[in-house]
Amino acid sequence: MPAAAQNAVLTHAGHTFSYQESLETAEGDLQGEVIGVIHVTREDGLVSIYQEKTALRPGCGDEPGAEYIGGDFVALCGHLGGRHYTKTLFRLSPEPAPVAQLDYDDSPAPIGIDRHGVLRTRVLRRDVFAGVTGPAYFPFVYALDGAAAKPAFRREFGAAARPLYRDYYETLKREGKPRVHYRAMAAALVAGGDRGFACRELRALQQSLPAGADLAGWLRTLPRAGYPGFELATCKG
Repeated sequence: MPAAAQNAVLTHAGHTFSYQESLETAEGDLQGEVIGVIHVTREDGLVSIYQEKTALRPGCGDEPGAEYIGGDFVALCGHLGGRHYTKTLFRLSPEPAPVAQLDYDDSPAPIGIDRHGVLRTRVLRRDVFAGVTGPAYFPFVYALDGAAAKPAFRREFGAAARPLYRDYYETLKREGKPRVHYRAMAAALVAGGDRGFACRELRALQQSLPAGADLAGWLRTLPRAGYPGFELATCKG
C-alpha cells in the first residue's frame, strides 16, 4: 500500500500556502512519479504568487508540513520517500518567495526564532566521520539571519546555539548508553562552547567508558567535521 499523502495548507498574513502531492504527467525524469506541487496564492485564491513542482513530496514526520515560523517567515517541508526531509523557508514580504532550504536527512526538527530575528534549528548528520558508522548522529545547529538581504543557513557553534546542543546531549545522556553515544555526546558538549560544563561532563563520560575508548583522541578528531577543537588534558581537576 502506498503511504498516505500528507498534503499541507496554511493561510497566514493574507496568503495561502498549499503543498500537495501530484502525479507528474509532463515528459522528463519524473514523468509518472508522485511529486510535490507548491502553490502560493492570495487568501481569496484569485491571484497566484508562486508555483513550483519539486521531487520533494509534502510531509515532515512529526513536524508540520506547513507552518508560520515567526517574524517574516513560513516553512514548508517535504521528503524523498521518507528520507531527506527538507524545509523550504519563504519570506513573506514584499510577496512570499523562497529564500533558503535545509536538508534534515532523517530527523526533521523545529525552527525557532529569537528576539533578534535569527532563526535556528538542529540537524542530525550521519556518516560525518570516516569509519564511524552505525547509530551515530552528530548534531549541528544551523542559523539564519532573517534580516539579511540574501539569507542562508550556516552552521553555528557557541553560546547562541548552546541550548540546542545541550538538549541533544541531555537526550543521549538519558539513554544511558555512553559506549554507543560518546562520540556524539562529546561533539555536542564541545559545540556548545561552555568549557566548564564540558570539562565536568567529559570527565564523567570518560569514567563510564572502557579502557580502550580514546576520548581525548576523539576530541582532537572533531575539527575534521568543523567542530571546535578541544583538549581534554587542559581541563582542571
